[in-house]
Amino acid sequence: MCTTSLARNMRDINNKLKSYAGFAIKCGKAVYGVDNILKYGAEFVLVDTELGQASKRKLYNYLRKNGIEHYETNLNKIINLDRCKAFGIKEKNLANAIKNVVKEG
Repeated sequence: MCTTSLARNMRDINNKLKSYAGFAIKCGKAVYGVDNILKYGAEFVLVDTELGQASKRKLYNYLRKNGIEHYETNLNKIINLDRCKAFGIKEKNLANAIKNVVKEG
């Protein structure tokens, strides 16, 4: 796959993720931040590439222990919140749709 196709594919994935994340926010099925994900849970988690090592270790241990899938990306391009480094989706069907987008990409 050439570089232009790869960039276009990533842009398509990010656009789909942005749509699904927006829908989760509007439906009240979103959880912001590592501490809230640990407290309230999630079906799927988007993790920012710049999440600190200590928080990443804590979050990944929780995800592994509970069998929750995640996707690491530049989260700011998806939800437009500079300080949010982890974004959880609480609704199962929406989480499955996001998993499919990530796996197809």
